[in-house]
Amino acid sequence: MGPKLRQLRRQMGWSQHELARRSGVDRATISAIESGKRDPSGSTMRKLADALGVPVAELYKEPLEQLTAIYERTDDGWWIVEVPEIPGAVSQGRTLEEARFMIRDAVRLLLEARRELAEQEHEGHEVIREPLTL
Repeated sequence: MGPKLRQLRRQMGWSQHELARRSGVDRATISAIESGKRDPSGSTMRKLADALGVPVAELYKEPLEQLTAIYERTDDGWWIVEVPEIPGAVSQGRTLEEARFMIRDAVRLLLEARRELAEQEHEGHEVIREPLTL
């Protein structure tokens, strides 16, 4: 779960110190979990998941392949950003920081919507789910 925790933390744009502050979990503990040197307790998992805004089960999923955000500044000063690996993941912001925040939010919402749609489409059918290795 260490790599997934690291991926989620970085997606939020947070340092280990920031995650520690928001979760109430010691930074050294977060470092040990991310590096695979320590297995967290259930209460630690809950605190980390709550701080990251994800279900505890999300911490056990394999990390996604690295996504790439492409930022382009327009003539009128806006930043347009897209993630080519996820069709429809496009956003904009007045500042680069705002564009970064907006694209993270857009990707999160798109993935959640697609996950919910997939669950609805398969409702009532026999379904096998397994990790896809690229």
